Amino acid sequence: MHADSFAIAALLLGTGVLAVGALVTLVTTTLADTGAVGTLLVVVLVVLAAVGFGTLADKKPRTPYW
Repeated sequence: MHADSFAIAALLLGTGVLAVGALVTLVTTTLADTGAVGTLLVVVLVVLAAVGFGTLADKKPRTPYW
């Protein structure tokens, strides 16, 4: 798989996690802080995983597009 595929999958997963986290935060007012922190943590982990997968999948040196 190409690094772009991993990045797109991670973005879609992160968006889904954000949406679920927002719903959970709205529904559970007593756990709002926990839901927000948990959502942020998961999104950060997904982005880091995308960077890691992209680095593993694309071992050639990167060149700017411009």
